[in-house]
Amino acid sequence: MRWMKKNGEIDESAILRSLHEVNENGKDDVVKKSLQNCNAKDESKARDYYKCIYDGLGEQLFMKVLDYIEVRSENYSYRLREATSKYDANAMRSKVQSLDTEAKC
Repeated sequence: MRWMKKNGEIDESAILRSLHEVNENGKDDVVKKSLQNCNAKDESKARDYYKCIYDGLGEQLFMKVLDYIEVRSENYSYRLREATSKYDANAMRSKVQSLDTEAKC
């Protein structure tokens, strides 16, 4: 899980950064409140935090962020590209659909 720190705690700043990367800049308070109210158990911490964030943001926005992280992660050199390669919702949806078709999902 990309939003967990090495010490096993959730990285709130990474979640907020992911939201901002998909041009969702007005959900910071929702994420913070979701994490504060989350009753994450040690044995299922990552899953519990995912569920709390999912419930707070809603399925559509949560999947928008995860799709972007998934596609971006296939090539870590994205950080080396020029600033012109910003988030594009249509291109991202097309890429995810292509990957899903390829994987026969």
